[in-house]
Order: sequence, then C-alpha cells, then structure tokens
Amino acid sequence: MKNFYFLVFFLFSISIQAQLSINFDNMTPGNVSPQSPYIEMWPPNPLTDAQVTGQEYYSSPYSMLLRNNNTDDVVVNLGNKNSGTWIVTWQMFVPTGHTGYWNIQEHENATPSQWNGEFHVGNTTSGTAGNITHTQTNSTVPFPHDTWFEVEITVNLDTHKISVKVDGNNLLQNVNYQDNNGVTGNQLGSINFYSIDTNNTYYVDDFELYETCEEPHIADTNTYPYICEGESSIITVSHNGQEVYWYDDEFGGTLLGTGSPFITASLYETTSFWVESQNITGTGLTCSSPREEVVVVVLAPEIPIGDSNQTFNPGETLADLDVTGTNLTWYANSNGTVVLPETTPLVDGTTYYVSQSDEDCESELLAIYVTLALSNSENEMQSISIYPNPAKDVLYIDSKEPIELLKIFSVSGQQISVENTINSENEWDVSQLTSGLYFLEITSGNHRLIKRFIKH
Repeated sequence: MKNFYFLVFFLFSISIQAQLSINFDNMTPGNVSPQSPYIEMWPPNPLTDAQVTGQEYYSSPYSMLLRNNNTDDVVVNLGNKNSGTWIVTWQMFVPTGHTGYWNIQEHENATPSQWNGEFHVGNTTSGTAGNITHTQTNSTVPFPHDTWFEVEITVNLDTHKISVKVDGNNLLQNVNYQDNNGVTGNQLGSINFYSIDTNNTYYVDDFELYETCEEPHIADTNTYPYICEGESSIITVSHNGQEVYWYDDEFGGTLLGTGSPFITASLYETTSFWVESQNITGTGLTCSSPREEVVVVVLAPEIPIGDSNQTFNPGETLADLDVTGTNLTWYANSNGTVVLPETTPLVDGTTYYVSQSDEDCESELLAIYVTLALSNSENEMQSISIYPNPAKDVLYIDSKEPIELLKIFSVSGQQISVENTINSENEWDVSQLTSGLYFLEITSGNHRLIKRFIKH
C-alpha cells in the first residue's frame, strides 16, 4: 500500500499546577516565620525574622518586609524538588535608594548550604545600581523602583538549566544551574531572602511555586491511503511526548490503544481516529496535545451487475456472459480461490463466480448459473454421459451418436489432450492426468458438447 501524510501545525504551550502559594494576607503584622509552615529563619544560627507588614503590598492587606538591619534572614522551603521543571514567582517592591537580595538553595532549611545562584538587587558593592545582578554570570537586568515588579525563576532539574525574568525581561536564559564553584545543582530546595546591608529595604508578596509541564505536539501522522473492506490499517505518529493515545472521538470517547504504530481493528467503512500525545511529570501532572484526526479510507466495491441465470451458445466463453463491472475476475468456486481466464469455455449446468475490483480491493462474488441454448439435434447430444466422475484411470463415454473428436482442457483453458479415434468400448485413458478439474469437449458431426469431470 502507498503511504500518505497528514501534516499538523501546532502552537507551543505549557501547563502549570501551583504547589505552594503565600500571599501573607491571612497573617498578622510581625514576625513571619511563626505564621507559615514554609518559612523559617536562616538556620542554624538565626538572626532576625522578616516582617509581615501593611506598609506596602501587592495584594491587600499585607506583604513580607526585609528591613535595612543587615540581620533579617529567612528561607522559603520548596520541598527539595529533584526532577521536572519548576517555576518560582513573586512580586517585589524596592523603594528608591534601597537594595535587596535573594539566593537559591540546593536544600530545604538551607542545610547543608549550597548557593545555586545569588541575585543582588541594586547593590553597588556586588552589583550595579538600578539593576539586578546574577553573581555567577555577572548578567544584569534593570528593575523599577517604587513599583511592584515580578520575578520569575524557571529551573529545569532534568537538564540542570535555569532561566530568570525580571519585570518580563530576561536576566538569564537557559544557563547552567550551579553554585559559585561550578557544582551542578540537582535540587530546588529553598529561596533565601536576606537583608544584604543596612541600606536594604524590599517587600515580597504573592509568592508561588509551580510545577510546569510542557505540552507535547504532534508533527505528522502516516497511514495507508486506503484499505480494503475487512482489513486493518497501521497508523504511525511523530510526536515529542512520552506516549500517544488513540480514541474514537475528538473529545472524550473510548481509548482504543496506545503507542506508535497503532493497528486498527478490521474496518468495514471509512473511519476517523483521533490521536493525542501526553507528557506526565513525576508528580502526576499530565499535559496533552490537542487531538488530531486521522481518516482511514475503506474501499468496498459493489458486486458486479448481471443475471444469476444465463444461457450460452456452443463455443462461447466467460467473456460472452452479460456482466457489468470493472476489472472483472472469474472463479470456479464460491470461495474465490480458483481463478478462471475469461477465455474459459462455458460448460452447461455450471455455476461461475465473478467479482469486480477498485484499486486493489475486490467485491463480493456474483454467482452465475449457465445453461446451453440447444437446437433439436444438439439436444440429442445431451444424451451423452461420462462416467465415473470423478475418474481415476479410465473415463467412459456413453453416446448413441458416433464420436469424432475428443479434447481435454484445464480450468485455465489450456488444451491438454486430443483424440480423434476412440475404442469400441468408448473409453479414454486418463491415468496420466494430474488430479484436478478438467473440461471434456466432445464433437459429433457439426455439434460440440462440453462436459466437466474431476480426475482423482
């Protein structure tokens, strides 16, 4: 079968699922760590706690304040994530003339300590005024004072890469996730917010941790251009997901199978299948591509048109029967296993079978029973009989009329033997014939009769 392709264009998209969200609004002003199970003071020798305050906030009424005392120091624990892709976001506010700071820790509770990235906000000692600086790469990006802006950190723990955006602008793009000594980070443990100096003042609000799941896409599908009625089709799909799933409907429906290639059940009409690709994270977050339709075309040619009972004249063949159809094929049996050429002589009282084909697909068989149209003298020849039938060694011919010529043909119309004399016992030696079906042509005067017999 030829193959053909359905090309599918796609849009890249990401699914997310929040695992941690802290907006400080259900807390009361004062020390923050006793009010959240996720926030604790820097261990093992804490200095001072960050504060819940209403002085500034992104969502009313409170945010978290890191004061200008060089001692406020807290970590927000993230669960020691060690696989998948994670996004940490928060809103940040830095008054004019003030600084800020955060770092990423390999472990929860910052124990043991491994800084997988340090970020100085407006710090002129370790950074640049008006910019946020990444210590490991010295990359900088500007930030606004006196207004809330978003920090977005994406860590891919499978590829050990990190990206950071500040107020929608890229600070880092897919750089190595590692500490100051080049040691690769294998976990996302916590975010450390610290009062970096006595000029430090900044606010944090709406802190969130998301697991991300990249939605896969389907590039193309490939199946036969058509199949014949009752056959199965093989469909393959190119995709960038972990697995593919096959359904009988665009939405919902029944799951028919997984993987590529997918082998359909036997089909009897043109059928649509829908395929989607999926990614599943270690925590069970599932991302699915839109389903794409694959149409399997089923060809089912109609049975040929013709009378089921027809007469013929002596000497006519299968080609002379009245049948309408395309690419006709003739058979000697109802199972369609013994093919006959259209030059096959017609035999009185025989049923022949014929189909028509469209491409490589064949219709069901039309059965045609044929009888010889005879004159009176030809009717006299019908009194001729042959026996035994089936015959093993000798075939006897019982006839009241003198027999002038005998011919034996195979089912394909090939002449096997000819005899113009016959002994007084009207017998013919057929022992040399191979087993099978044969046609015996008997000629007497101007008349000819065809009988069929089976050789054992």
